[in-house]
Amino acid sequence: MPAALPAGAWGAASRWVTPDDSSVAVVQSRNGTDDFIDEQTITGVPATDAPPTPGWRALQSPSNDQRSLVREADGVTTVVTGSVDWASLIAFRDSLQPVPPPR
Repeated sequence: MPAALPAGAWGAASRWVTPDDSSVAVVQSRNGTDDFIDEQTITGVPATDAPPTPGWRALQSPSNDQRSLVREADGVTTVVTGSVDWASLIAFRDSLQPVPPPR
């Protein structure tokens, strides 16, 4: 989670460690900014080796092995990110269930 969110924003984050010590996380924010996305993706750039991810942007950190999927919809930015391969990251994303944001 970022240290400070924009006014009127909310955020939630959860992180899991895999048996091989890789990690995967999901982070959400209302009013997520480009700075928020940069922070969560470690300044991710468009990934060239990601499989198609309709509705999501695939980003890869230039400084390490972090891969991220970013979706901006209905005023909520969702970042699914981790040090796992694309197939595992997509499988994790697909296992998530929508929950309405807090009011």
